[in-house]
Amino acid sequence: VSVIFPSLDWFEELRNRFNSDERNNQVGVGTCDALVGVACGERLFTVQFEAFECTNVMELEDE
Repeated sequence: VSVIFPSLDWFEELRNRFNSDERNNQVGVGTCDALVGVACGERLFTVQFEAFECTNVMELEDE
């Protein structure tokens, strides 16, 4: 799948690849809950992690 960075499609593809790789469930001894903000020029994105899964990606509206 070819997607252009930065875009919501790119971050959704990243989420799908992260969640489909079982190695990501075997890292360390704990879990991670995090909301990560990514600024790409004028565009803003969030990537949310809960336990061993990337649960949400969003593009934020510039206010």
